[in-house]
Amino acid sequence: FRHNGTYLDVSCAVGVHQGCPFGTTLFCAALHVSISLVMTQHPDVEAVAYADNIYLVAALTRAHDAFDALAASMAKNMSLAVSTSQSYIYLPWHNEADWQDKQATYEAIKLRRDLQGKTTLPLVKDGFTCLGTHIGSADFRQACFRQTERRTQDLLRRMRPLTDNKLHT
Repeated sequence: FRHNGTYLDVSCAVGVHQGCPFGTTLFCAALHVSISLVMTQHPDVEAVAYADNIYLVAALTRAHDAFDALAASMAKNMSLAVSTSQSYIYLPWHNEADWQDKQATYEAIKLRRDLQGKTTLPLVKDGFTCLGTHIGSADFRQACFRQTERRTQDLLRRMRPLTDNKLHT
C-alpha cells in the first residue's frame, strides 16, 4: 500500500477472525492490484470482479492469455492458486452449427495449451451464474429460475409452522 509516497508491505501471518471487515477489505484491495496490473497488460480483455469471483470477457485466446497472467500474478503477489474446478469458459452460441465451430476452435486451443503445459479451463455450453445473474441460453436461464422457485417454495413450506411467534431452536 502507498502511504505518503512510500510503499508499505502488509504481511498476514495468520488468518483473520470470521466476520472481520478488515480481512475482506485487505484481501479485495490486494486482489484489485493484481487484477489492475494484468488488465493494463491486456487492454482488449474486460474483467468483472466481486471479491474473488473474477470474470474475464474477451476472445478465447485473449481470455486465456489474461487468465495465465492473472494466475501468475496471484501466485507471485498473494501466494494464491486459482481453483480450476470452479473456473470455466462460456462461449455464447446461436445454433448447433455455431456451437460445433466454437467447440472445434476451443479443442484446437486446448491441444496447443496442453502441449505448452498450460491449464485450459473447461468449456461450458449452456451458461453460468455471475453475481446471481444467470447468463446463457434461454433454456439455461429458465432452468435456473425453476430451481430457484422450487427452493423458495420449499423454504416457505418449512416456514409455515413457525408462525406461532415462539422461539424455535
